[in-house]
Amino acid sequence: MLPYNKKPASLEEQGLEADLALKMGFTSMDDFRNSNAGGELRQISSNDLAEVAKFQTELFLPTELKEFVDDTSKSLSVPPEFIAIPLIVGLSSLMAGKATIKPKLKDDFCVFANLWGGVIGNPSSRKSDSLKQALFFFSPLEMKAQEDYDSKKAQYEKELSKYKNTKQALEEEFKRLIKKVGASTAQIEDKLYSLQEPEKICLERFIIKDGTTQKITEILRDNKTSSILLERDELSAFFSNLDKKEHEADRAYFLEMWNGNSTFRSDTIGRGSVLAKNASISIVGTTQHDKIKTYLERAANSLNDGLLQRFQLLVYPDPIDSFEYVDEKPNEEARSKISAIVRFLNDSDFFSCSSGSIEKDGKTYPYFSFDDEAQKIYQRWYVETTKKSLKLYKEGKNLLSQHLGKYHKLLPALCLIFYLVKNDKNQRAIDAATLVKAILFCAYLESHAGRIYGILSGEGRHKSKALELIEKIRKKFQSGEKQNIFFGEFTKRDLGRKFGSYKDDDLERIISVLVDHNHLVERHTEAAYQQKEKYSYKLHQDLIERWSNEK
Repeated sequence: MLPYNKKPASLEEQGLEADLALKMGFTSMDDFRNSNAGGELRQISSNDLAEVAKFQTELFLPTELKEFVDDTSKSLSVPPEFIAIPLIVGLSSLMAGKATIKPKLKDDFCVFANLWGGVIGNPSSRKSDSLKQALFFFSPLEMKAQEDYDSKKAQYEKELSKYKNTKQALEEEFKRLIKKVGASTAQIEDKLYSLQEPEKICLERFIIKDGTTQKITEILRDNKTSSILLERDELSAFFSNLDKKEHEADRAYFLEMWNGNSTFRSDTIGRGSVLAKNASISIVGTTQHDKIKTYLERAANSLNDGLLQRFQLLVYPDPIDSFEYVDEKPNEEARSKISAIVRFLNDSDFFSCSSGSIEKDGKTYPYFSFDDEAQKIYQRWYVETTKKSLKLYKEGKNLLSQHLGKYHKLLPALCLIFYLVKNDKNQRAIDAATLVKAILFCAYLESHAGRIYGILSGEGRHKSKALELIEKIRKKFQSGEKQNIFFGEFTKRDLGRKFGSYKDDDLERIISVLVDHNHLVERHTEAAYQQKEKYSYKLHQDLIERWSNEK
């Protein structure tokens, strides 16, 4: 951590937090931490759900997406993430099979941009309407594909009929000749061997709502990009279906398809052997609190194979603060921008604007990489996120730790999506500004993962305890006792000594709540050889000033 009142120095000398502050235009860590993007003091409520970050379109989204999300969410009177999440997942499906990102400088590790996500909300909160509006651009794509298919179908059937008739006539002639003594069949054989069946035409698909894995594999094989979006209005039905014993193979199928570059063969009597190469599936949908809670309980006990953790863009926002009747014309310009982005993503092969090309499993992809400044920030983010995931695991928050462990795909995927959405022909690499938006978006998503997995851990109880502890700290702070530890840094052990009524595990989670709400600022000290990492805390500057004035 940096001192509050010092301007961050060069990127080489400071950490990730300073990188973000600099790229967002802040001149001091004090300004950054007290902004919405930094350490704003957040109120702790004692309801059953963990607090989550608000979705800030200005911070998290490229301008090209922001206007549409703002306008559509206002029109429907829904939280902006009800529009933003399905929009981003939908766009990810259009580029997943066509381009990749190589986030490391030397390693050829690649990330494919297919994402899984969804929104959790109350019944009648217009989740389905939001899903439909956010994915509006798929209807024109599907209609155009159907028109192209229909226009080619008649010609294909005509050529196929001609091929079959010619082949039948040649075979009959061949049979007649072999019965004649001394007759030559060489000419007929040459014609048969040179006869070619017309290439089969396939209906390009962009979005499906259901389907067996065998049918999906067939669609992926026939699609040019070997990718598809699966839209499930109710994700709980999707989870429940995969939980069934007879669908174990289907469950493994989807787990593998999340990777974004999978090869899968389906063998059935009806369809024969169907091979889908370099295939990917993006998934988006909606669900409700009670239904996701039921699934979480099963996942925590016996079904934890990482399925839910793959839904990296699953969010559980608070309802809108207040309702206002809206009757305005839609922002057609914002909608047109989305349509233009979709046309670009669908029509482009991305080679002309990429950083280079790379071969993966027999297919050559254009890849994108970070520029020098972004590369340094990415490295710091990767290290800090990995350490955070390990810390959560040690605290017993296994599901959340595993969820965060998959951010190695989420962040680069978001960077690739945001970069291609901008379609800036003057850029050949992903810049730091794009990366910072993705990092802030990931921090927002992390807070929602905390709420979702916190449903199991009784987060409300820990928030009540956190309110109780911060009140005890206030009284100690204002007591006037000499050598008061709360004027400076203190540790979990110090809190345990001062307030011995807390169990160690409970105290860990209570401190986590206080850090999440920025009442405490966490400081991390690198571990020396064969020693544990050290964490210390200090009170937020706003609390210090408020309590000092109350004396």
